Amino acid sequence: NGDFHHQYGSRDPITFMFESTENDGTRRLFIGTETEIWMLDQSTGAYTSILSGVGDTGTRWHAAELQNVVMFANNHNAVYEYEVTSALGTQATETDDLKNDLNVSAAAVIVSYNGFMIVANVIQNTVRQSSRIIWSDLNLPTKFTSTIPVDITDSISGFQDFDYGDDILAAAPLLGALYIFTRRSIWRMMPSGDVLSVFTFTKVYTEPKNQTGCIAYPNTLVSDGQDLWYMGRDGIYRYNPYIPFPVRDEWLHRCDGLIFLNNGQQLDPAY
Repeated sequence: NGDFHHQYGSRDPITFMFESTENDGTRRLFIGTETEIWMLDQSTGAYTSILSGVGDTGTRWHAAELQNVVMFANNHNAVYEYEVTSALGTQATETDDLKNDLNVSAAAVIVSYNGFMIVANVIQNTVRQSSRIIWSDLNLPTKFTSTIPVDITDSISGFQDFDYGDDILAAAPLLGALYIFTRRSIWRMMPSGDVLSVFTFTKVYTEPKNQTGCIAYPNTLVSDGQDLWYMGRDGIYRYNPYIPFPVRDEWLHRCDGLIFLNNGQQLDPAY
């Protein structure tokens, strides 16, 4: 059943795919619908459910991996974790540090960067903190609760708030930095070399009035290793640290009208 047909009578569309690579190079495939996540057992070609009964209409999973732990977020439920070396049939569990210690009940963005697991645009203490990112301890993807230390032997987990009200929509690593895309800006996150601050944050591009060049469709952000590509409000953009602002390449701009001018129908940012 390697093509995932007729799974227990479910007809839910697959809206999520994530390829996990274990530290020893072993690869696994995770797929998800709005309400369930499955893992492919390559030895049998069958899929095993690791999470069900969650999500809601229109929710979409995102995932990141660090130190053999894959973590899942859908901006609706708690963040979940799954140890990829677990026995077949083991279920994903809620990340205790986030849910019970930091009172984070949902996250819209999740990404792994430079030995840290990062969640952003969170619901914390029942309030949406759309411009906040929270990072884990170094190489400990499920540990988020310690405060910024005064000694390198302590934890270096922490958080940062960006401009108030500027929603964090997506993030991706590129050329040694993590680029964080908000509704009105692009930020660069890099290690600071200072144990008290851990990271530096630089606003490398902003357009607060019209959001020209800013991301509008979070699920379109992809990296080819040299550039980041994404869909803005009026076209497909490319950005890297060697250009001063996002650009619309002519060869792509000539055809993206098929997407943005489709009989006047507006695209849905959730998809």
